[in-house]
Amino acid sequence: MNIGPRKYLVVPGKVISKNDGEEHYVSGRELIGLYGVDASQCIIGSREHVTGLKAGYITLRPDPTGKYELPHEPNGIERALKEIKNGR
Repeated sequence: MNIGPRKYLVVPGKVISKNDGEEHYVSGRELIGLYGVDASQCIIGSREHVTGLKAGYITLRPDPTGKYELPHEPNGIERALKEIKNGR
């Protein structure tokens, strides 16, 4: 399976929000937007459904706290700099 430069495995699903206590379904597209990653670098699915997937992909899942920061960005600094650069 040739998946090129993709580095994120996006796993949509249900989450109970710590903000309102409600259950929400967060889609793959929503997760990509919430984490602020490039969709072309993502595989949407689950580890069980993606055959031939090599280890080392960063898994992005719904976060009940609502804090969508990449694991290697403890304070979201990289994303903030990217948004400044893109004028957002």
